[in-house]
Amino acid sequence: PSMIGHSRVLDPDFRTPQQALIMAKRLTSKAAQRLRRKDLYAGAFSLSVRTIDRIKWGRELHIPPSQDTVTFLRALDTLWDVMMYDVRPQRLKKVSVVMHRLKALGEITGDLFVDYNPDVQKQRTKCNKLSNVMDTLNQKYGADTIHMGVIPKTLSGYVGTKIAFSRVPDTEEFRE
Repeated sequence: PSMIGHSRVLDPDFRTPQQALIMAKRLTSKAAQRLRRKDLYAGAFSLSVRTIDRIKWGRELHIPPSQDTVTFLRALDTLWDVMMYDVRPQRLKKVSVVMHRLKALGEITGDLFVDYNPDVQKQRTKCNKLSNVMDTLNQKYGADTIHMGVIPKTLSGYVGTKIAFSRVPDTEEFRE
């Protein structure tokens, strides 16, 4: 794949910026899980939104190649703050998150000034271990046994995988 992402048209109760952010965090976590399952790393993260007034906004953030949930949630927080400043939305209609510039581990070229910094290495190791432990627990005991943040309570009661127009999800995605 060239990108991994999720989007959602928001239920009326999730259209405030605070509630939309909760949904965006959930979508980000799910996409990061898929990224790890495919054993890929993303070098960019994008957020796009559409307001009920039909204003569209989107930005991309380049990051060191990553696959852990914490890194992508931090990227989301950064872009969300920019969006809030630029758009100042009262009500949002749709949120989308995309991880792209995907590479396998063997295709990644390190950054001399970042990747060999012991503090950066220590932080990345902790974040990767946390994500892997969460994935292992969820595989063993069922979807959402452990997760970061709040799971949104939508009208359908479900935020999971759906069959999209552009691709058919893997069977494993329905269990995440």
